[in-house]
Amino acid sequence: MKIVIALDSFKGSLTAVQACDVVAAAVRSVVPGTEVVTKPMADGGEGTASVLMAAAGGQWVGRTVMGPLPEMQVKAGFVWLPGAEDQEPTAGRGEGVPPLCREAILALPYEAPTHPSGPKHKGKMPSPRRDKGGTPSPQAHGQTSLPVPPIGSSKAGCLRHGAALVEMATASGLPLLRPEQRNPLKTTTYGTGQLIRAALEYGADHILLAIGGSATVDGGVGAAMALGWRFLDEDGQEIGLGGDQLARIARIVAPVCSVPVRASRSTGILPVSSMGLGPQTHSFAFGDPVPPMNHRQDADATTSHGRDGRATHGRDAHATGTPDGVPAGMTVEVLCDVDNPLCGAHGAARVFGPQKGATPEMVEQLDAGLAHLARLIKDQLGRDIAEMPGAGAAGGLAAGAVAFLGARLVPGIDAVMSQTRLSEAVAGADWVITGEGSFDEQSLRGKVVSGVLRIARAAGARVAVCAGQVRLEPRQYRQAGIEAAVSCMEPGMELEYAMTHSAELLDAAARRFACDCLGARRE
Repeated sequence: MKIVIALDSFKGSLTAVQACDVVAAAVRSVVPGTEVVTKPMADGGEGTASVLMAAAGGQWVGRTVMGPLPEMQVKAGFVWLPGAEDQEPTAGRGEGVPPLCREAILALPYEAPTHPSGPKHKGKMPSPRRDKGGTPSPQAHGQTSLPVPPIGSSKAGCLRHGAALVEMATASGLPLLRPEQRNPLKTTTYGTGQLIRAALEYGADHILLAIGGSATVDGGVGAAMALGWRFLDEDGQEIGLGGDQLARIARIVAPVCSVPVRASRSTGILPVSSMGLGPQTHSFAFGDPVPPMNHRQDADATTSHGRDGRATHGRDAHATGTPDGVPAGMTVEVLCDVDNPLCGAHGAARVFGPQKGATPEMVEQLDAGLAHLARLIKDQLGRDIAEMPGAGAAGGLAAGAVAFLGARLVPGIDAVMSQTRLSEAVAGADWVITGEGSFDEQSLRGKVVSGVLRIARAAGARVAVCAGQVRLEPRQYRQAGIEAAVSCMEPGMELEYAMTHSAELLDAAARRFACDCLGARRE
């Protein structure tokens, strides 16, 4: 018998790698001799960096960047995914790191953000919990805030090329804030832009941008500012950072210089387009980052005219697809796990704003700001992103990536399944076990469970779910093609207790499934 285990992280308690290991050990214990294959999963949200590092043998490149609030600094970074020809990190270019093995990924602890100029913490940040085996368990999605590993030795000054995975939650994520700090009028994606720039300067010519878990609703304007874009008010002054600044924008000015990045060799990274999602053809430019402060600018000097004769501001960065000075072939793919538009009843502010700390009044202000931004982008850059499916992901960062980086939006789970070669692993499997912290209706709409289910059914494998909580009725998940679903939480159990004992509860749930389903099948 062959069993493939492909679980997402259990947010706040277990990484995807840890969850898969727990279930694998339980299955092997109950059904000895079974072939068990683990494929940790993610959908573009928190934990995607760890999953792709484990799958592709990537390297963590640490950077200290701006956090979700302008006064914060956080230790973040990106995953370097080089090809066969690029096995060494670039030395002398910042905090380069040696390859990280699977055990090192499991040992990544949570590091709290620092606040050099903002309000001081009252008391100490909690330290990470550890399971019985001594492995640090991420605290409040802590697997997304990875440490800076030791600097490795390699050839100095050698520019490398490849793909980089930027997980925005490491810089601009909601878990980096205390509840009282959550305010999408003030939070910014600027730190995410700093990570993108760092990855490009490191040598990447293909950016995978995982955008789940954001604390922001700024339409990606903060990230664009870090990449050299300027957003001016009616007086020609730079706007500030945060969602409350969107309504002030009158002119969008494209970067006037670009960082030289030579053409890439083969990265060895599977393109998402290999799954039939279309070609990767967009290019983008970026320039020296503009400090997030107000000052007068000669905005009129940057006015030009596009191909249709309409006045634009800055270079016509997207009319031609390949702006002057920008290397052709540079690609950005945004890994989305939702299909919400930017504005309106199902948009970024109304659907996701409240969970990021927005009051009803803030929601109205943010939605109006995003609508204003969409109009400017259409008028000045010629991109209509207001109703684009997925544009509302991460508080509109997805829309901003399309408008300012020429990005493509792709289903995050499809990208991860492609990179981890899940379909190859599932071939010939009898069962596929998937799951996440909460198995609910959203699980069947673009999340890990839905993607794994699709691959498993195509291969003729039976599907089961092990989840922290099962919120669907048996008729609902069976109609979708899932034969069994087991919950870690028992009736009346407190959520805090369940998260503290997540590993042992998942072990027990996996053993119940193995006894009820796998043992009977063997007989």
